[in-house]
Amino acid sequence: MKFKFYPLRFKSIEDWYQSYDEHRRLVICDWISTANYMIGAVALGLFLMMFILIHSVIPSGSMISTINIGDHVIGNRLAYAFSEPQRGDVIIFYAPDAKASGSELIYIKRLIGLPGETIDITDGVITVTTAEGQVFVLEEDYLGSVDENSYGTFVVPQGHYFFLGDNRKSSLDARKWANSYVPREDLIAKATIKIYPNLKLFHSPEYTVPAN
Repeated sequence: MKFKFYPLRFKSIEDWYQSYDEHRRLVICDWISTANYMIGAVALGLFLMMFILIHSVIPSGSMISTINIGDHVIGNRLAYAFSEPQRGDVIIFYAPDAKASGSELIYIKRLIGLPGETIDITDGVITVTTAEGQVFVLEEDYLGSVDENSYGTFVVPQGHYFFLGDNRKSSLDARKWANSYVPREDLIAKATIKIYPNLKLFHSPEYTVPAN
């Protein structure tokens, strides 16, 4: 039987210690680099959630079937920094009645009435009179349920907005609030995407508005 001998990798114990120290330094550098990446990722996530995005978990069924209970929704806080809210946008905002009582509550609803408009709700039919005098019936194919009751007429003040839930039979919204209108400064973000339990982009519907 023949034995094969391999030369020692290290000439001396000092060489071994030197190689060990170098390896240890590399491992420590890797740990530091990984920690820096993790800290950076956490800081970026916090920055995004504080100033650019908002993550909401939906607790109620007021927006069924557009948004269901337990859905995770991401909103864009900068959506209205350089543009105006549009009818049909799904928006995250501070609840006006809660704010009036000194507390804070966040809602997500669909924007129905714009500043200066008159909204009439009769037998569940919504008639909009725009600030320019155009009159039209709102056609809504996204509703989860229809409420055929009448709620009267609402005149939206300048700088304010009128919101309703898509699940009209089970939505606590502007029809029933003591403070029916949401000021622009209380709009938090435009809902842009549902990320759980499935991915869904939110698109504002196109309404037929008669020309002047």
